[in-house]
Parts: sequence; C-alpha cells; structure tokens
Amino acid sequence: MTCEWLEEEGMQASLVNADARQYLPFESDSFDGLLSTQVIHHALLSEVRVTIAEIWRVLTIGGIAFVTVAGRKNEDETYEEVEPGTYVPLDGIEKGLPHHIFSEEELRTEFGVFQIREIKRRAEGKVLALWLMKVV
Repeated sequence: MTCEWLEEEGMQASLVNADARQYLPFESDSFDGLLSTQVIHHALLSEVRVTIAEIWRVLTIGGIAFVTVAGRKNEDETYEEVEPGTYVPLDGIEKGLPHHIFSEEELRTEFGVFQIREIKRRAEGKVLALWLMKVV
C-alpha cells in the first residue's frame, strides 16, 4: 500500500518492514527523529520495553521522538486483562490485539531514560502523546 501511494505521488523512499518489538535493523545513532503513532502499546509490557530501548538505541544524541500510546480503553468493547495494565479486546476491529494502557506516571517511568519534553492527553484521554529527547 505504501509503495503504491509513493508511486502515485511520484515519490521515492527506502522502506523497511520490521517488528518494533524486536531488534530494529538499523545501526545505533542512525536517526535524528522518530515518529511512532498508536503502535508500541500493542504488546505486552516486556515487549513495549524492548521497543523503548530500540528507540533510544537508534536515535542520535539530541534526537527527538514523538510517540503516542493508549491512555485508556474504549468504553464500548469487552476486554480480557492478560497482565496488569494490558488488555486484549474480545470483539471489535482490534480483537485479539494486546493494548497496554499507560498512565502518565508509568510513561515517566518507562521512558525515564529520555528527557521527557512534554506529555499531553488527546482524544478525551484515549491517547497520550509524548515529546522525547535523547540526552546523555
């Protein structure tokens, strides 16, 4: 789909298909910026921690990241809690996909290796948005 869109727009880009819950296929200190919207919370917390470590690893010193995660569950869906704070919808379009729901305090802990520039609640609290910077 992305390749088709790029072609339609007359654009080119190097694309890599990778699982963010595992080691990313990039050298350390490769990127000055990183964007992750509504992706990394779709995992168990141990896997989310791997992704956070990988974001840290691939960013350059002074690099920034904008990350959004789930801040609360959808009220109209039924869930099974599979570990503290992680829920799997039993129905709906994301049925079977884990959702780790973050509090602001937990974000500060889990992303503590970064300088957290800002945390904002969006979409009536369903989304938490973070501006992060990698500092020494």
